[in-house]
This record gives sequence, C-alpha cells and structure tokens, in this order.
Amino acid sequence: MTIFDYLKSILFTKKDVITNIDDETEYNQYMVNRWCSMYSPEVATIINNTTNWLAPALNTKQVHYNFLKSILPKLRNKHIPYIKKVKVDKQDEKNIELLASSLELSKREIKYLLDVQNEYKKS
Repeated sequence: MTIFDYLKSILFTKKDVITNIDDETEYNQYMVNRWCSMYSPEVATIINNTTNWLAPALNTKQVHYNFLKSILPKLRNKHIPYIKKVKVDKQDEKNIELLASSLELSKREIKYLLDVQNEYKKS
C-alpha cells in the first residue's frame, strides 16, 4: 500500500484499506495529515481543528485512520498539488552574495530587488 491508497480511501471512496498489520505499519499519520490538508483550505482547517488537537487521543494508526475517514466528508476526486520548495541555482546564490557585498545590502534585499525587476520586465 502507498500513501495515495490511504488518501484515496480517506478522502474519496471511504472504503477500509487497512486490513492487516502490514498495512498499518506502512501508514504514516504525519504524511496523511499533510496531504489531506493540501486538498483544500477547508480540509486543512478540519485537520488543524480536530486531528492535530486530538493527537494524544489518536494513539494508534488504526484509530487515526478511522477518525479521519469518519470526520472528513466524501470529496470529489481531484489531483492534490504537492507544494514543492523552489530550487535556487548555485550560480544565482553566488551572484546575490557578490551583489550584497558590493552594494552593502542584505541578501534578502537583493532578492527582493531582483524580484521587483523581474515583475517590472514582465509588465
């Protein structure tokens, strides 16, 4: 079983997929909470107000899984976009460091000015 099987079961089909101990050992509560909260802001609010608050009471993976399955409504099946970290090119970092030292500004200020310049060029 993958995390996507658990998410499909919790969010979309509401069918029980944890049938044996192997399925339960592969279940990761943190990742399921994280992916469920990326579905929509409403689901994120439900996760924050219930599951995170009741974490001490949801002491086993089976209890956590059943709780999420019962508390979250059956939702429309859609792609959940994963929020990725933007990779910064190492050459850009070196250029920013050089600009910061030569202009006596912080790296954050240089990044901000470059972003403003890029936005200005687009418009």
